[in-house]
Amino acid sequence: MIGTTSTNGINGADNSSGNGNIANGEPNVKFRFALSAPFTMPVGRLPTFEIAFDLSAGINFSSNCTSSVTPGPPVVEATFK
Repeated sequence: MIGTTSTNGINGADNSSGNGNIANGEPNVKFRFALSAPFTMPVGRLPTFEIAFDLSAGINFSSNCTSSVTPGPPVVEATFK
C-alpha cells in the first residue's frame, strides 16, 4: 500500500515520501499485489473480482501505548471467480 495523488491511476505522483508511507499530501491510497496463481479470463464470460480487507492489525501503538499511534498494514485478499 502506498499513498498517491493520482485520481485515475495515470495522473499524479505515487509515494512522494519515498519510504512507502502515506504522506499528508497524498489523499488516496493504491494497492498492488501479485496473483497467487495465473488467471485466464474465460471466453464469453466476465469474471467477478472480490476484494477483502482485514484491518485487525490496522493500528499500531507505541510500546507504552502513550506516545504514538500509527497505521498498520492491512491484509488484502483478492479473488477472481
